[in-house]
Amino acid sequence: MNSQQIFDEIVTHIRTQGQPAYNSDTRQCKYRYTLFDSDGNPSGVLKCAVGAIISDKNYDHKIEGEHAFKVCQLKAVPYKYRNSKKKIDMLSDLQNCHDRSASHPEYFLRDFERRVQFCAENFNLVYTPPQQQTKG
Repeated sequence: MNSQQIFDEIVTHIRTQGQPAYNSDTRQCKYRYTLFDSDGNPSGVLKCAVGAIISDKNYDHKIEGEHAFKVCQLKAVPYKYRNSKKKIDMLSDLQNCHDRSASHPEYFLRDFERRVQFCAENFNLVYTPPQQQTKG
C-alpha cells in the first residue's frame, strides 16, 4: 500500500464519519470513542485518523493517550501502513490534523480539510477536495 492510498483511505474515513473521535468531557482525542444513546446503550464508535486503520483484533484500550509513533511501534497499526519512516511520519501528521481540529467540533471538517491540504503538500501527495453537494 503506497502513501497516497493510505492518505486517501484515512481522509475518506474522516469525511464519512463527519466528526472527531473526541471526548468532550476529558477534552481528549481517542483512537476509538464509543457513542451512547439516551438510554446509555452503545450506539456507535468513532475512530480518529490512525484509529481508522487499527483492526478490532489489534485495538487495545491501553494505546489511548499514546502518540501515533508509539502505536506503530506497538504494532497496533498493520505493517502495510507502517513499513517505512515516511509512512509513519505521514500517519503522525494525519493524526495531528485530526487532533488539532477536534477541539471545536462545529468547525472540525473545515479545519481538518485545511490541515490535510498541507499534509498532502508536505508528503508530495495529491489532495482532492471533498465533493460539493449540488442542489437539485
